Amino acid sequence: MRKGFYVVDLKIDTLGLGRVLTPVLPSQRLPHRSPPLRAREDDIALLLEYFIDRFARQAGKKIKSIDKKTLELVQAYPWPGNISELQNVIERSVVLCDTEIFSVDESWLSRTSSSLESSNTMLSKRPAL
Repeated sequence: MRKGFYVVDLKIDTLGLGRVLTPVLPSQRLPHRSPPLRAREDDIALLLEYFIDRFARQAGKKIKSIDKKTLELVQAYPWPGNISELQNVIERSVVLCDTEIFSVDESWLSRTSSSLESSNTMLSKRPAL
């Protein structure tokens, strides 16, 4: 079975054949526009707590608090990769966390930010075709 999004096909269920999982292709998803993560600073703390709890449970770790500097760093970061980038950074940090205080390696965020800035600078310096 392929990984991805699945829905219950109720038409088949109404015929009494049982519930059948049907793949949902990306083009079949409902369009949803939400502001980028950088515009929802208040949501970052909630997502941070959610993902820490989720990944800590999966890893069998007990993380009791978030380092204050980490919280400030995560809220100040522009998150160009949006929620999936936030999720990946948190998952990596939880796996490497060896204390009950969650922290993110600052170089992961600043390096990504500076490389994005340098790539944007390089793009703006390219000659027009």
